[in-house]
Amino acid sequence: MEPGDQRMRAPTAWPTANGRTAHSSPAVVRGATAVGTAVGTGQRATPAANTAVGAAGQEPGVGSRPQAVGYLDRLRLGAGIERIGNMGFALSTRYVARVLGAAAVTAGAVVMGAPLPSASAQPCPDVEVVFARGTAEPPGVGGVGQSFIDAVRAQAGGKSVSVYPVNYAASADFGDRIGFATSFVEGIRDAGSHVEATAANCPDTRIVLGGFSQGAAVAGFVTSASIPPGIPPEFLPFIPNPMPPEVANHVAAVALFGTPSEQFLRDVGAPPMALGPLYADKTIDLCAADDNICNGAPVGGPSFAHALYGVNGMVGEAASFAVGKL
Repeated sequence: MEPGDQRMRAPTAWPTANGRTAHSSPAVVRGATAVGTAVGTGQRATPAANTAVGAAGQEPGVGSRPQAVGYLDRLRLGAGIERIGNMGFALSTRYVARVLGAAAVTAGAVVMGAPLPSASAQPCPDVEVVFARGTAEPPGVGGVGQSFIDAVRAQAGGKSVSVYPVNYAASADFGDRIGFATSFVEGIRDAGSHVEATAANCPDTRIVLGGFSQGAAVAGFVTSASIPPGIPPEFLPFIPNPMPPEVANHVAAVALFGTPSEQFLRDVGAPPMALGPLYADKTIDLCAADDNICNGAPVGGPSFAHALYGVNGMVGEAASFAVGKL
């Protein structure tokens, strides 16, 4: 792709290369004791117990547990539970303790003006690896991706490293040209959208974009500044916009493994892939010598070398390159 083009984001009738591609806690139960004796012990009040309470004219106690709620309140509570029992509902000890314990904690927080706990956003990492797996690999980052991430973490010098696996099918169904192209472009869209979101929400996070085989093509197209020539006009409305130029400032490095060659792409009727000019100097594109997917050989099934990036030393080489760009 040439500078000034746009990045793909919709079904294009071309395939890419095959293979390159709160539980209940004791604290909650204990909180129920603040509601009263009958509930604090996890027992349902019975008619006999209520009668005894009324006759005695005093607060019933269980052992030496402290009483946090007045007698009348407990009496009303016991009567309410009794009525529920008479209606045929079975209120287990655990259920009563859990519900009323939580209510007591909540009421206490409101009365005392204490803020209720709330979920906090995860802190921004120092580094985020966005990786697209290869053809037919299960969801996640794939074998090569995981080896690369492990190598980045080992070399990152204590920096926090998070991971985002690109969400796409990595389909091997090359017979369905439209379906395959749709899945592929969805990968481009998902990766690009996530990179943009990270750049906006975590501006100090350094992003490392990567991919293997089909995923390498996905990652490469994410950086593109243009729409490849030859895309049918009817597909253009589905193509995602290219990432804004300023996003490149947040991408520290791009690591590609076994990217389909121009020859391979041409043989399968796919448009050529060219990195965006803002990413060219921060990209490492590795191809094993005997990998026929990326070495310019005519189209065909992947060679054995195509499966060895995780163990042939290239993930370490790419990690060193990426960490050097952080």
